[in-house]
Amino acid sequence: MRAGVEMQTSGEPFAEFIGRALAGYDRNAREPDRYEDDSGARTDPTGYAAAVESYEYSRQPMNNVAFESGAGLSLVFSPTLARLRSADDGSLARPALRGQSAIDAMRALVTSAALATHAGTRVQADARPQGFVTVPVPEDNPLNRLGFGGLWATSVPFVGFDPTIRPSNNIARGCTIEGGYGASAGQSVLVGDYECGYSSLHLPSRFGQVERELSAGATGATLWKNALWIVNYLQLFHDGEGRAVASVAPADLARVGAERNDVVGRREDGSPSRGGVYLGASDIEGFHGALLVASALATTEWLLSTALVRERSPGFAGFSSMRELDAYALDSPPRWMPARIAVDEREDTVAGFPSVDELRVTDRAPSLAAQLSLVSAFATLFALVDDQNPEVGASPTARAYFDGDPFDRAFARGRFRAALRWSLLVLEQGFLRDASAGRYTSSSRFEGRASETLTVQDVAMVVQTLRLARRSITGRLVLYGDATPDPRATRSSLDEGERRLFGEETAVARIGTRIRVHAQMLVDSLTTDEGEVRRGVVRDGRVMAEPSRLEDELAAVRGLLEAHLATGEVRYRDRALRVWQRFERERWDESLGLYRTGASREDANDLRWSAEQWGYFTAAAREIYKLVASRPGEGALGQRVLARWTRASKLILNGWNDRDRDDRVDWPSECVYVRDGLVRGGLQMAERALTGETGQEGERPTADRDRDCVPEIDDAALPAALATSVTFEVVR
Repeated sequence: MRAGVEMQTSGEPFAEFIGRALAGYDRNAREPDRYEDDSGARTDPTGYAAAVESYEYSRQPMNNVAFESGAGLSLVFSPTLARLRSADDGSLARPALRGQSAIDAMRALVTSAALATHAGTRVQADARPQGFVTVPVPEDNPLNRLGFGGLWATSVPFVGFDPTIRPSNNIARGCTIEGGYGASAGQSVLVGDYECGYSSLHLPSRFGQVERELSAGATGATLWKNALWIVNYLQLFHDGEGRAVASVAPADLARVGAERNDVVGRREDGSPSRGGVYLGASDIEGFHGALLVASALATTEWLLSTALVRERSPGFAGFSSMRELDAYALDSPPRWMPARIAVDEREDTVAGFPSVDELRVTDRAPSLAAQLSLVSAFATLFALVDDQNPEVGASPTARAYFDGDPFDRAFARGRFRAALRWSLLVLEQGFLRDASAGRYTSSSRFEGRASETLTVQDVAMVVQTLRLARRSITGRLVLYGDATPDPRATRSSLDEGERRLFGEETAVARIGTRIRVHAQMLVDSLTTDEGEVRRGVVRDGRVMAEPSRLEDELAAVRGLLEAHLATGEVRYRDRALRVWQRFERERWDESLGLYRTGASREDANDLRWSAEQWGYFTAAAREIYKLVASRPGEGALGQRVLARWTRASKLILNGWNDRDRDDRVDWPSECVYVRDGLVRGGLQMAERALTGETGQEGERPTADRDRDCVPEIDDAALPAALATSVTFEVVR
């Protein structure tokens, strides 16, 4: 999920930054990497790798965990669902839903979300359903208990799971991907039936396939990833024909998403919309977005009311009400989410999903990275409902989503703001190693387990996360960040009223100080003017000499460029370039067309790429291009960055080794992993309709229809998700 955050940002927005028109890519095309614009059609691996593959490869594992696999706590039992459209009494801790009340609350959410997004249209009894969601929900269909076939919505994800599945290889003839979904507006495409119902994407032996533990790190990373997609989903409306709608008159916003409404807006080409206006960029994206909002609210309330612990206090110690949470201050006894929580479940035969039977803390002390992920998640979620944020929370699309149906703005704003406030306070209470210097430590001081270490990855993430948080609380957070230095700000939404977050010091000032301290560490202690990166084990302010790893070097680049944007100081940008140049000299192997990852050529992991490393790489390469290589006079650097990013994307993610460098896949001879006659991809284990796989070509089933070296889900028996790692072998 953490890599997915960076892959999403390296997707459509990066493609647009390098001058590609997103409408020029057809995700359903049989030929991979095809691009069309006013000058005609051509092969464009760079643009396609960004606009389609990086973008959609980041979405698909999120969908798998959120809606399909069952690899988390079921959303069905969240007490939050029953309160989304009711008066807010300020309570947090309530008994979990059970049995019929649980399934009824979930059905009500699915129905309201479907109607508001046009993913389903209400039909008469015994009539054929219209859309992805059956409205009303069928009462006697065990394969469609919620209205969307096989939907397995989660709230809190498990820390890990065996992804093996048994997907159907049938072709859906009664369900088509239409009107905007997958950039196929105006088209109907026959697809594998798992695109339109998720029953065969469930973990077939869930009890034995999941790690029954929850963690602060997995919760934060997943919430952050989900939040980023929610903001993306809320960029546009769409009409009854599935076409994107760019604008709606302010007077009509209250009726957007109303069942069978007659609102007329303007499409992106200026023409009037038809068939009403609905939430989200398309039917299915709007529907998924609504479910993710509900999940984010449920996870937030669960975390704050159930999953917190205190020092020298057995068991859990969550907040019972918003009033108690709002009173939480820097001098309050700390309450934090532990590193690990074991879960026992039981089957609820009435609701049809497993419910939580017992939670037990197995590791109380979270890491700095886990807490930073929670800060990033809640900062992004708060921007969604902040009416002082003109680009996100105050946008017409967000106003329509949070107008009370399906979600109430005051309810969501109160909880997301409180969660952001709590996460920043815990960061100070538990991870501040040196108050006078303002320096954090990698592991928390809770339970007496404080460490004196701080790695370059930690420091870089501090700068990135706190910059994101500052932009959020000052109303300046935009969807994919900003390539220009941040404007100055003094006041924020966390300093409203009489009770400031940090007492006499404003939140903006405190966060700004922390950013500068850790940015300075990147220059003074963790990198050199020659571009060398010290692995960054800092003890008592001194850097211990240890060889750097690939992820350390790339994290340094990312952190230095974030420091440049946070402060406006060019010295951080200049140092980032030197680190990148050294990385290129020492890691790039021209004979292989691949970056080596080990400490030496003899290292057993020298050609092993992990998902974590890929996330760092795509982030560093993207930001170097945007902030350095795209500037006037840097044409040669820009071409090299894009060429190597493209080569790495195709080889590491897809498993396509373009040996003859002709930008065309010689299939399957250029696929690096073929087993039993089936191509097996790279880090990306399988793919589906949004990246060119539709299950068949004409009437003939296919295993890799677009022949890009990544197999179809039903042939791979794996979800469209990233593997832990991929290792290459050199054959001469």
